[in-house]
Formats: sequence, C-alpha cells, structure tokens
Amino acid sequence: MKRIQKIEAKLPTLKKRKRVAAYARVSVAKGRTLNSLSQQVSYYNELITANKDWEFAGVYSDLGTSGATANREQFQEMLKACEDGKIDLILTKSISRFARNTVDLLEIVRHLKLIGVEVHFEKENIKTFSGDGELMLSILASFAQEEARSISNNVKWGIRKNFEKGKGNSFVLYGYRWDGEKFNLVEEEAEVIRYCFQNFLDGKSAETTARELQEKNIKGLTGNPFSPSSIRAILRQEKYTGNSKLQKTYTDFITKREIKNQGELPMYWTENTHPKIIELDVFNKVQEEMARRRELGALANRAINTTCLTSKIHCSCGRNYQRNQRNQAGRKYAVWMCAGQKEARRNGCINPSIPEYILKNKCAEVLGIHEFDEEVFTERISDINVLKPGLLEFIFKDGHKEKVEWKSTAKKDRWTDEVRLNYSKKRSDPNLNRKISRYNEFTSFVKCEKCGKSYRRQKLYHVNGDIVICYYCSSKKSICENSPVNLSVLEELTAKELGLKAFDKDIMIEKLSHISINDYTLTFHYKDGKKATYKYENPISPKPKHSEETKKKMSKIQKELWRQRHEKESNSDTGN
Repeated sequence: MKRIQKIEAKLPTLKKRKRVAAYARVSVAKGRTLNSLSQQVSYYNELITANKDWEFAGVYSDLGTSGATANREQFQEMLKACEDGKIDLILTKSISRFARNTVDLLEIVRHLKLIGVEVHFEKENIKTFSGDGELMLSILASFAQEEARSISNNVKWGIRKNFEKGKGNSFVLYGYRWDGEKFNLVEEEAEVIRYCFQNFLDGKSAETTARELQEKNIKGLTGNPFSPSSIRAILRQEKYTGNSKLQKTYTDFITKREIKNQGELPMYWTENTHPKIIELDVFNKVQEEMARRRELGALANRAINTTCLTSKIHCSCGRNYQRNQRNQAGRKYAVWMCAGQKEARRNGCINPSIPEYILKNKCAEVLGIHEFDEEVFTERISDINVLKPGLLEFIFKDGHKEKVEWKSTAKKDRWTDEVRLNYSKKRSDPNLNRKISRYNEFTSFVKCEKCGKSYRRQKLYHVNGDIVICYYCSSKKSICENSPVNLSVLEELTAKELGLKAFDKDIMIEKLSHISINDYTLTFHYKDGKKATYKYENPISPKPKHSEETKKKMSKIQKELWRQRHEKESNSDTGN
C-alpha cells in the first residue's frame, strides 16, 4: 500500500535586522568643533542607512558638554532607549567621546552588555561583545583618562605659573573693564560698590541693599537687577581693594566642576594689581561683620522681628521653628511652629506647634529658675530640639543635654468661662455673622421653634448634576427633627411677605428680626412685633432619565428575574 505524507509549505524567514544607533560629542560649542559634530552626525546617518542588515535607531549627540556622563542629556536618553529595548548596537568614534572616566566607562559598557547592547569603538577597533573586548577597553580607557589628565595638568601648569607672577585668569568684574592688558576703573559702577560696602557697615542687610538698588533702577553687568546673593559676592570680592587673591578655586578635569580651594593647592596674594575702589581696612571690617552676623544667624538681621529663641528651636524633620501670632476668642498669643508645616510642605513632619508661654515655662523649669529670663537662657542654652510630639531636648553650652516632656494646655488656659460667654454672645448676633465673608444673609437668622437653635446651610448634590442649597436645624437628629427648607423657598416667601419683586437681603434685615420654622411652617418676625405665617413645600428634584443602555440592562435583569420565578413556580406545580 502506498504511504503518502503531506509536507507543509514553510514561509521563508527574514533575518532580523539589528537596531543600530550612534553617539557623537564635542566638548566646546564654538568654532570648528560645531562643524566636526555636524560631520560626525552625517557620517553615522549614511553609515547606518547604507547597511541592509541594520535598522536606523537614531544618532545621539551632545554639544559643549564635559566627559562626565551624568551631565549629557542625549547620552542619558540613549541609555534609556537601550533600557527600553530599542537599540541593539551603538557606534561611537572613540573611547574618549563615550566616557573619559575609566570606572564610569566600564560600568556603562558592562551594564549594556548585560541587557544585550553592543558598543563599537571605531578608532580603537574594539567591540564589547568580543572575547578580549573588555580587557582592551579598560587598558585604552585608562590611557584616555591619563591623556585627559595630562592635557588638563598642562593647561593648569600655565595658569599657575601666571599666578606665581601675579597674573590672574578672570577678566570680567563689575566696576572694571578689561582692555586686554589691565583693568580700568568705571566710576559709576565704583560708586555702587562703595554704596554696598557702606550700607553693610551701617547695619543694613544684603536684601535691603538689593531692594534699594532696584528702586534706583541700578542693574548689574548682565542688565538684570542686583540680587541679595550678588550683593554678598561683591562684599566678599577682595579685588575691590586693588589686590588679588589667586587660585581661590580649581576645576576637576573629569567633571569640570569648580571646587573651592580649602588648602589643597597654594593661593597667591598680589598687591596693587589694579586701581582700588575701597580701602583694605574697610574690606576687613566687612569680613569681620559678615562672620559676626553668620554666627548670630537670623538675630543679626534687624529687619526680622527676632527673640532670644529665634533660630534655636530645631524640628526633627530638619527645619527650624518660627514664631507666629494667633488669635483665639479675641485674645492674641504667640506660638512656635515648624517652618515646613507653616509653608504647607509637611513632608511627614508630625511635630505640633508650641505656645510660647509653655516653651518659656519649660525653659525656666530646665534652668531651675522661677520665671523665664532671656539673659540666663542665652547664656546657658545653645539649642532646643523637638524630638517628637510632647518631647523637647535642651542642649546646654557646657555640652550636657536634658529631655523634658510637655503637653499643650493652650485651649484650656485661653478658653475661660468669661471668654466662652462673650464669644457665644458674638456668634449669636446675626448682624455680626453677616459681616463675615463665609456666612450669608440667612446665617443665624433662621431659628428652630422646637429646640431654639439656628438653621445651618448645606449643599445637596443630585445624581442629575443639580446642586440644591438647603437649611437644616443644627441640632442632632436624635434631639430635633424639624423640617428643612430650600434656599429658593426662603427667598421666594421672604420677597412675597415684604412685597418685593425679588429678594433683597438689606430690606429683610431692616424690617425683620428673624425667621422661625416649625414643621414646614415659616414665621416672619418683624422688629415692631408683627408676625406672618406661611406653609411651604420644598420642590421635588426631578428623577434622572435613564439612558438607552441602562434601560436595556434593567430590562434584561427583569426578564431574568421573571424566568427564574416562572421556573420555580413550574417546579413547584410538578412536585405537587
């Protein structure tokens, strides 16, 4: 017998193309480097699109950025595309274009290799997926890093030689203009410099000086108004004495970040390098005053209303406590509150505000004195830490610490029977309440005849989107269940009773003393003793119309219920 076997047809499988991207970078965004970057981008565009086995995945380029990978936007975007699985291969000109730091380079390459992305370095002819790729890469990357360090050191050597000769490398300074050889004085700007120094010695803050210069429409070199930080920079600039301190900062050759020289490198003091604007002794007095104010903190700023507690109370969330005024039942008192909570940025801070009189009492308790004394406090206590709600830590200047528990009694202390009675009288006065913006004309004007309390406004939101304002008795339902009344009914019947075409609150307040309600009956009480009574009904809100979809759904449910009931009855009959 013949045996026949069917062989299914197979479609030819197309070779999957590699998704290829390229990366290019130049360090300086000017001159011939711009043309170099453009040429690199064009070259990689043509190279990738000409290869039939490759699929173009983009050319990423960074202009005028350092070798630090974190500062390069396009580089980071390329790495994200690799993480998203959009790139299989990266082409780049050389190791130095990719990363100058050997550690960063190896970390990035290893991570890309782990997620299946290969990197080709054209100049060094290194492919990271090859057997000896990583070894060669680490060796050449080290050479590239050392080459960059060598170039940087050569440049720095020339600059430092100039420093030794008293020549600086900064040529832009407010108050002077550089003509290519020396600084020339600009008298108008020099007057501003003298004004800043004199203001500071007169006790004014940098914020005050900046505001005064802005009022006089005096601007800096960039054309922008002086900021407090720029005023402080002027006050710290020794060049205004005609002398120069050189190598105050230095630059890291990889990150290109400017670092303050804290003694790592020698500094040079050169005298009479250019015309002076202020005397050296004036400059030194300003530096001493700045140090003194820095030690005092907020206490040094006369514009701020400070006390002996200012800048000494620290919250566990990292912010300081600030002093605030509060008004309770007509009495003002001070509290100390965490700055984070005051600015509505709690960020997990749970520490409460502390009434000032309680804080002072606890200070006196810790110091062992009968009442709080500013001089004793300043002399003996350096800081107060708010560790958690109800727990303070006092740090003494001799080094020892003491923890004290506290509990707020502000409400009990302030809310006396006398204050409570006065506040109740004010709140019950409808004329007073209507002056407060959050209340309306019927606040404390509509009274309940059953319990004597005022009616309270409430918004009702219906399913059809309507918003209805009603008034309800403010007592609990378990105590009083008097009938509610709609705002529209109140306004309509009030206008009808007063003979008005439309409701007018001023006429109502002029003629009526109040309105009372008892079981859907309104009584208008006139100031002359007359009364008028009306029965009312609140309008019924129309039921929302069902959509066609809802109707079909309800019909289906009803049919199913009918079917189940019919089957149940049929089974019952058969059984009988």
